[in-house]
Amino acid sequence: MHRSREDWNADRAATFAVLDATTAVLLASVRLAFEPAYEPEAPGGPVASVGYWTAPRARGTGVGRRSVAALCRWGFGFLALERISWTAVVGNHASRRLAESVGFTVVRPHHRHPRLRLELKNAVSWREDVEQALERLLASC
Repeated sequence: MHRSREDWNADRAATFAVLDATTAVLLASVRLAFEPAYEPEAPGGPVASVGYWTAPRARGTGVGRRSVAALCRWGFGFLALERISWTAVVGNHASRRLAESVGFTVVRPHHRHPRLRLELKNAVSWREDVEQALERLLASC
């Protein structure tokens, strides 16, 4: 926890605990690290990498997926991130399924480690889709 506070204060990362609303039991933890950890030469705007952990009792309930999705929305919205990446050891199938369920897509295996890299880009296309749908709706009125 001390490292998380230091990282937050130094603008290196934002770590959140996900607690049960009734019991305050820890269900998950999610984190955005604000440095392109595996691609220091990354072009474009600000990027971050996401990390997450789900307590055994909360696995399979959707808590991890909803927490990661909320964190990514916050990163793209409030922090105006360009891209969020995720890496994990090859074979970590549950974690990969969670990342893919949020919208991460496989970019490539990691170039130095037995890891798989997935990426989620700021969804400019969905904004355009929403704008177009609103324009069609307004035009039909």
